[in-house]
Amino acid sequence: MLIYSIIMFAVAVLFFGIATAIARGDVKLIASYHREHIDPEKAEEYGKAFSKPLYGICASLAVSGVIDLVGGAAAGRIAVWVLLAGLAASIVAIIVVQRRYNGGLF
Repeated sequence: MLIYSIIMFAVAVLFFGIATAIARGDVKLIASYHREHIDPEKAEEYGKAFSKPLYGICASLAVSGVIDLVGGAAAGRIAVWVLLAGLAASIVAIIVVQRRYNGGLF
């Protein structure tokens, strides 16, 4: 479906912009309770590490949109599974980054 692909591409662009801003050091875009225990000297390193899973979300959104756009009727299911797998992997990566830099999730 064309609508699904358009939505996936639009959300991917939005997440790409947010991830790029965070990677450049604007960690204020991350919720305050997630960056509460971050050492200010490591804020830039934290932002770069946090943005990588966000880029993973962008990639899974874009790949899911492409699969649905070029595939047939059965491609819709595959696109959703690719999206879910990418989101799950990115969430796990965010949890790992949070535990490494923040000592926990909150």
